[in-house]
Parts: sequence; C-alpha cells; structure tokens
Amino acid sequence: MPRASCADFPGCPPFRAICGDALGFIKVIEAQAEKPVPQVVARWGEPSPGDSITCMSFTGNSSCGLAVARKTGVVDVLDPGNGVVHSRLHTTMMSTNSSCEASLSDKVADNPVVGGLHLFKETSSWSKAVLTCTQTGQVALQSVKLEKELYQLDSEVWEDEKDYLRAKWTVCKSGEVLCSKVDSHERYALFGGRGVELNLWDIENQSKLWDAKSPRRDNLGIYLQTWVTAAVFMSKDDHRKVVVGSGHHQLRLYDVGAQRRPVLTFDFGESPIRALAEDLDGNTVYVGNGSGNLASFDMRIGKMLGGFKGKCAGSIRSISRHPELPLLASCGLDRYLRIHNTVSRQLLALVFLKQQLGSVTFDNNDYSQLSLSMKKGSDQAGDEDGFIEDLEMQEVQDRSKPKRKRLTGKRQSRHDPFLKTSKKN
Repeated sequence: MPRASCADFPGCPPFRAICGDALGFIKVIEAQAEKPVPQVVARWGEPSPGDSITCMSFTGNSSCGLAVARKTGVVDVLDPGNGVVHSRLHTTMMSTNSSCEASLSDKVADNPVVGGLHLFKETSSWSKAVLTCTQTGQVALQSVKLEKELYQLDSEVWEDEKDYLRAKWTVCKSGEVLCSKVDSHERYALFGGRGVELNLWDIENQSKLWDAKSPRRDNLGIYLQTWVTAAVFMSKDDHRKVVVGSGHHQLRLYDVGAQRRPVLTFDFGESPIRALAEDLDGNTVYVGNGSGNLASFDMRIGKMLGGFKGKCAGSIRSISRHPELPLLASCGLDRYLRIHNTVSRQLLALVFLKQQLGSVTFDNNDYSQLSLSMKKGSDQAGDEDGFIEDLEMQEVQDRSKPKRKRLTGKRQSRHDPFLKTSKKN
C-alpha cells in the first residue's frame, strides 16, 4: 500500500481527493471519520508514461464530473465515483492544419499537448461540454459524447468528431500556452504562457476582451520576457480581478477595468511560481513555487500571511482548496500529497503516492455506497504492492550486507585451528 505518515499529525476531517500522476494513474485518497488517516482507496488506469496526466478539471454532482487531459492529447471524461470513462475527446481535430485525409498515424503523432482544461457544469448554458487549449494556442469547445459513442481508432470516427466541435479559435500566433482559467460563471476565460501575455476572452462570442501589457523595465533597464505560469480569478463574483504567477518568481494583480499593466507586483522566493489557488473569502491566494515553498498572501495589500509547514522536497505543481472545509491540498514532484489547515497552516496529513504528481482536486460528493467495493479493491492492490515492496526491500538488504573475504594461505591458517594442529603433528 502507498505509505501514509501520521506520527506527529493531528489527523484530518473526512475528505476525498483525486490525484493524477506521471504514469497516467488516477488515484483516490479518502479520510473517513473513524479513520482520520488518509488512504488510497482506488486506482484507475494503466501505467504508461505516454499517457501522463497534464491537467484535470472537476465539477459538482454529476456522473460525468471529472475531466482528465493526457500527454497524448486525449481528454477523458469519467465518473468520479467509480472511474468509468463516459466520453473520450481528441485535440487533433481542433488543429487548423489537420485534415481528414491524413493518415491515422500522423494524426496520433501530431497530437498537441493540452495546456488548459475546463469541464462545464450541466447547469451552465453550454451543458455537457469541455473547453481545451493546446500549448500552440488552439482553443476548442467540444460537446461530451455519450458512452455508446466512445472513440475507436478508425477513419470514420475522425470525420465524425467535427460534429461535436461547437467553437474553435486561436488565442496566440506564437509562444506556448501554459495555463488557462475559466471564471465561476463560465463566461470568461484566461490564457497565458511563455511568450504569451495574459488575455481575457468571451467564450460565447469567441472575442478578446482584454490583454495585459508587458511590465516596465526595472531600475537596471532589464526587460523580463513574458512567462506566465499560473493564473486565477481572485473572486468568484468578480472576473475583473486576476492574480498571475510568473516564471520570474513574481506575483501580479491585474484589474481588467482599470489598466493593462499590473496594479500590484511583488516577488516570492527565487524559483518560478508553479501553482495558484484562490480562497473562498476572495482576498487570499495560495502560492506554490518550484522550490517546494507554499504560502498564502493577502492580495489587497500584497502581504504574506505566512508559510505552510512541511516543505515539499520538489516542485509544487498543483494546489486545490476544499469548497467547504478549511483544507488545502498540494502535490508535486516529490510524490507526496499534503493536506494543510488553511487557518493554522499546520500539516495535517502526508501520503506517499509513488509517482510524480501533476494535479489534485477535492471531491465533496458522497460515495457511501461505493466505499465497501472500493475498499476491497484497494486491499487487493495493497497486497500486490506490499509484496513487490517486500521483494525490493529484501534485495536492498542483501546488497547492503558486507561480504566476508575468503581467507587463503597464511591468513587461513591463522584463523583455522585444525590447520594449526595438523602442522604441529
């Protein structure tokens, strides 16, 4: 079983989190009321480095409430309760250069990596739809197909995927899109990246409403290259306040209605900022950088409220705030899932998940009916993993044992009493 550390931790309230790793696994971690120590209760998918998860999007109560984007350009829409894939979308058809007459192998090889993903709620005007943005700047709004129309590798399905494409546009002509974010009302979308300044788009009209202006040169006259690594809306009720993290370890606050340049800029650490998450109060933002530092800031005055205990040993790649409880989940390249208290900033739990993690999200749905079946599956998987770990540990111990040198000649006679007596006789 994946190890969970709880020696000096006070325990967690009941929660459920979903993580995606570099091997394509989707792992479900739960902490129950009778067992406050979080454990892995389910693992979905097959191990494949080519299918590593790049980003993840979660909605509320829905059978198709989880969308996962993979490195191959495939987007899976599945049930967050049991992991059943209900739909599978591809980013090849959204590229302007792709054609149906091209061979299937060329299409699979030219799949662009998805840099941004958002799954719309069923109550929104778009109903069941997925918004994807590739690193080349191609944005597509696709309908979620039914389970009986799952994708199969033949040419006819490639032609039929155009019927599910609602809208398509380009947000940049050059550069690399690294992040995107949709507001809580699902009307506006943010895009930014390396060489791509932050820009705000209207999803319904596919029109650009605002774009940021490059910051001024510093006191040495040095101009910083555009490098947007993370972006979030500061408040759920106001889409005009945007917080941006850059690769030059800077935090910037933009006011879309005021000006194009940031109204507030300050530094955090000396590593690129990799993850951002907004708080429920609309004023606090949680920041994680490439050195493993996690902190909270009051963006009204640009003041650091404090750092979270338990520094990550690798880069933090994803942060998620629980929609109801004062919990904050973070994961990164050190293969650990950390749960913190947002008020005291104390580390509540630490779970080792074996692979490098790229995304995490909280799931506040109730799956009490599936708890028994998932527990059985986790026990079986835990037995296999424990057996493998025991074999690996035994090999390490055997290699670490010092080998005794073989004694020959005079050295052997010194240590062998039988040889000593025979020589005397």
